[in-house]
Amino acid sequence: MSFDLLGRLHPLIVHLPIGILLLALLMEVYRGRSTENDAGVDAMRRSVWLIGAATAVFSCVTGLILEREGDHAQRLTDRHKWSALVTTLLACIGYAATFAPRGGGYSPLLRRSLRTGVLAGILLTGHYGGGLTHGEDYLTSAFRRDGNEADVETAPTIRPVTDSSVVYSDVVAPILQSRCVECHGASKQKGGLRLDGVEAILEGGREGPVLVKGDPEASELYRRLRLPMDDEHHMPPPKKPQPTEQEMRLLHWWILNGHDFKSTVSRTPADSQMRGVLTALSSSGAREAPAGSVAPEWPSGEVPEADPNVLAGLRKSGIMVLPVIPGKPFLQASLLNATVPADSAARLLSQVSKQLVWLKADVEGLTDEGCAHLAKLGNLSRLSLAGSSVTDKGIACLALLDGLRSLNLSGTAVTEKGLRHLGAKPTLERLYLHGTPVHRDSVRSLAIGFPSAKIDTGGYRLPSLPSDTQRREPR
Repeated sequence: MSFDLLGRLHPLIVHLPIGILLLALLMEVYRGRSTENDAGVDAMRRSVWLIGAATAVFSCVTGLILEREGDHAQRLTDRHKWSALVTTLLACIGYAATFAPRGGGYSPLLRRSLRTGVLAGILLTGHYGGGLTHGEDYLTSAFRRDGNEADVETAPTIRPVTDSSVVYSDVVAPILQSRCVECHGASKQKGGLRLDGVEAILEGGREGPVLVKGDPEASELYRRLRLPMDDEHHMPPPKKPQPTEQEMRLLHWWILNGHDFKSTVSRTPADSQMRGVLTALSSSGAREAPAGSVAPEWPSGEVPEADPNVLAGLRKSGIMVLPVIPGKPFLQASLLNATVPADSAARLLSQVSKQLVWLKADVEGLTDEGCAHLAKLGNLSRLSLAGSSVTDKGIACLALLDGLRSLNLSGTAVTEKGLRHLGAKPTLERLYLHGTPVHRDSVRSLAIGFPSAKIDTGGYRLPSLPSDTQRREPR
């Protein structure tokens, strides 16, 4: 155990030779410009080179021990290791060169080449080390990022769900890619675990399998997501984007039904609550606009770019804001992880009312007051209020949204009366009412006000399988 502990000191030790060797290089530059012999400076040079070389050797030893844990991709690890070993060798030669008199043993060209090699080695080793810790493109990605914008939180790109959707590839894999693969992917494998492929997931990590068939609570993949945020084993780390409650339900559902990697939605048993989640998902994700649609997905006129400072403020409040199409000003937002009350978050969105076209406000804390703020977002074409506390009064405010094409009210208390308050909405193409008081028999009368809408009230009956448990009702 003490041997492994020595390896884990590597992230602490590795910074010592970097600073000391850089100091040694500065002293070499100073010594090269000085025309006088200074015994005190020379003695200090030798001491700095000695300490730098010694700490570099010790850092390499701890790094080689740490490599045995196998938490990172071997290719990147090898590059980091060999660049560190070469840099350490050059540092040792640099120490030896300080004993040689000027003009003896080491020519000025060789000395300059040596210093250049040490500097290049430090930079290259640091680059690969940063890639091992933060991801392979951690340093280079800074050159591709707009300096005026805050970092965009990664969001899972779950495709719109249909009966033929494959649960793993269309629902589960995007969640894992967004929340887990940064630390458990090709460039890094914390705990020896990869979650970016079927075989890797089934193989598990150093502590064994992460999935237990039919038992989410015993599956490490799910259990660690449920741990308190202050628990050292909680995943993802607290500073990383956390899975939403909806995503947690989807993972639970997948594992509970045997974590099949090929099963489709229609062949995976789901209770009424999960069917509501799937219904909500069916309205999310990017789709092509249907031919001949009445309203565009976004305004056809000139729309300015959103103020980067405003976007940064929204993200600071936990409101996820992402572009709909790269290079276009149109935005989509989600209130699922907002750190301010939902109604307040809805009010903040007025700052991007011209750019915001898609919104997910599936939070229980959103009330009619928040709905009144959403009514000011005149360019909204997709709005999801599933599971919110909005009532008929709040829905009446949405009559101002002339371009609304998709409205998800699943799991709300909205009634048929509230929907009629919307007025005639010929633009509306999709209306989701699963889990609302609206009766399925009312669909025909509602269709008069929404002639172009496909009204979905849920209540699907999934086909039974021979393996399903059959319950016989008592007579």
